[in-house]
Amino acid sequence: MKDIESVKGLIKEHVSLGELLRIDGRITNSLDEEQFSCNFHGFDRKKSARYYRTTDTAYCWVCKERWDVISYVQRKEGMSFGEAINYLIREYSVDVSVLPEALEEHARKIKKISEPKVDNKKLALEKISQVIRVIRDELDFPTYKKLVYSYMVLKYVVPEEDFMEQYSKLKDGIRRVLERLKGKDNG
Repeated sequence: MKDIESVKGLIKEHVSLGELLRIDGRITNSLDEEQFSCNFHGFDRKKSARYYRTTDTAYCWVCKERWDVISYVQRKEGMSFGEAINYLIREYSVDVSVLPEALEEHARKIKKISEPKVDNKKLALEKISQVIRVIRDELDFPTYKKLVYSYMVLKYVVPEEDFMEQYSKLKDGIRRVLERLKGKDNG
């Protein structure tokens, strides 16, 4: 099944409402806006509908309806939306095989939406921050101060291109501090 919005767009590229109104003898299709007698509500003393070339739509002030090429065919031929689409595809040889399948398009959109955007820098900084908070009470003040300072430099000063290298160095430093603390507990 094709994506319906893409099908509608392709149909409107191949056939215009102005062309259908000209074929039906309603307009001359030579003006940007043209009044015509609406063929849906019965006898018209005065032309009650207007065709707008810029939007390729028409509006009738008596019916209070606006049509594009598809809704015009629906109304004129007494068809459902799907029948009108199929009629226009068949009648004007619109090749819909060039359009993506609706399910493929839908799956692509869902995948795009559902893929979480992970900020690796933010995640790495949060890990470091949590470790420092957990071991804060076990550290002597100068070591704690060095770790916090290194964290702040990493977070606010280090350029993006050097971030991963500096992050690895700080992580290694924290690992050494943790090993030293573990050695104190065991010794």
